[in-house]
Amino acid sequence: MAGLTFNKKMQGQLAAPGEKAVFEARASSGTGVTATWLKDNKPLDDKLADRVKVTSKDSLFSLELLNCTPADSGQYTCRVTASGGETATCSANLEVHSLSAAEKKEREESSHPIFIVKLRNSEFIKDSAASFMIHCRGNPVPEIKIFKDGAALAEDSRVVLNREHAASGSYELLIHKVQDSDAGVYKAEATNSHGKADTEAKVGIKDAKDVFALLKGKEKALKPGEEPSFTWFKGGAEFDPDERFKVLFKDEEDTLALVFQHINPEDAGLYTCVANTSGGKIACSAELTVEGTVSQMLKAPEPPKILAQLSSAESSPGGSAMMELKMKGYPRPNIRWTKDGKPLEAGDRHKFVYPDADTVAIIINKVTGDDVGTYKAVLHNDLGECSTEAKLVLAGAPQFKEPVTDVKCGVEEPYKITAKVTGAPELTWYKDGVPITEDTRVKCVKKDAETFELAFQKTATEDNGNWAVIARNQHGEMSQFFTFAAQMLPKFEEKLKDAEANESKQLIMKCKIKCEPRPTISWFKNGQE
Repeated sequence: MAGLTFNKKMQGQLAAPGEKAVFEARASSGTGVTATWLKDNKPLDDKLADRVKVTSKDSLFSLELLNCTPADSGQYTCRVTASGGETATCSANLEVHSLSAAEKKEREESSHPIFIVKLRNSEFIKDSAASFMIHCRGNPVPEIKIFKDGAALAEDSRVVLNREHAASGSYELLIHKVQDSDAGVYKAEATNSHGKADTEAKVGIKDAKDVFALLKGKEKALKPGEEPSFTWFKGGAEFDPDERFKVLFKDEEDTLALVFQHINPEDAGLYTCVANTSGGKIACSAELTVEGTVSQMLKAPEPPKILAQLSSAESSPGGSAMMELKMKGYPRPNIRWTKDGKPLEAGDRHKFVYPDADTVAIIINKVTGDDVGTYKAVLHNDLGECSTEAKLVLAGAPQFKEPVTDVKCGVEEPYKITAKVTGAPELTWYKDGVPITEDTRVKCVKKDAETFELAFQKTATEDNGNWAVIARNQHGEMSQFFTFAAQMLPKFEEKLKDAEANESKQLIMKCKIKCEPRPTISWFKNGQE
């Protein structure tokens, strides 16, 4: 095959922590073509193994990175290799940004030019396709100019500034075939009527043979019927399996195995297999840990331990919150998350991120009152378990989740008035403008962070009147007003009695009624009022 190129090159990606990023590149042919992926011109770190998914279908090659963290930012490269040895390379940047709600609000409200995504120092591979991604905000939308080594960048068919999304402030500088002359200092300048901002980065050029040194000299096009060749490395140095090792290859399954016999602690390390096949050259790595006595192991096993407790968080409604903890343990602990005792799964609004080897965080987007509560992380491995918990509260003045309505009830009955309020407030109850005094009959009860009750052991007519409840925190206060009416059903303590009287004489008939408030009395004779 001659003239292997990319019909579709990788594009720069912008992601928030916890989101996924996808790079795609389509080669001019998919028959017998394989792909190698790099980050910052180095093989992908083994720590990314559980978060990276590499796929290929026909001539489309994809790299999907899950649960992005700021440390994942950098230059990603895809190199495709045909069976005849021809290669093509393209690169693009990933930017992972984590901004607080206050920073986001400040940037959104600012009219001055602000670079959300800046130029990044990079090393491009010679003869590859590479790109810079920048994103700028301002009102009005800033005008962007690109400079190289202090002079305005000259665009041509090879060097192009993609302005397709200029209306939203996004630009991508594309270099279709990197040359040595592309090395230098690049600067992006944004200008509008309110001011100016700039960002710059240095670009170096590396030869592909330096970047792919691990595969250098191991390339070989196989003729029909030839056996494939494999080279093994241990700890970066070429490794020749001796009599204690056995290499198995199943041609019908395209499966290669390195079998360790009579293993010992010295066998521990990072092993890499470089293969020359009919589809090109490929490489993969895995680490072997030998578990013998503690003194022989690379790292002593230890149960999970909390180095820094889960941090509490405060967020305004609609904002984002992050709660973070630091831990250690070997093997690395698994983590089970709960909220108010119920399992919590990752989703569109809840994301779990790992900024570094010892740090784990949960990010909650578009916070609502339902997110307020106690979050708990349970860490466990084969040696033990530990946990840590913290609370998420809403910032800002308290808000009643539902109105407190007027009350009508009987006298000498138990009764509860419930108020649901966000913002972690303190509540005060008032009757006729005076704060109530708790006693054995009337109690103020806090059920949880958002639920408050005014509990009457027995209601009384003295409770009747105009009531209010005021919720206060450091950000302000809110109130609700309602009436309370406790009524007693009428009860005859003395009933009417039959009586006789002489004509034209006065007759008095009496009854005694117990009722509060005073009832309306109606008299009837022979069923008629």
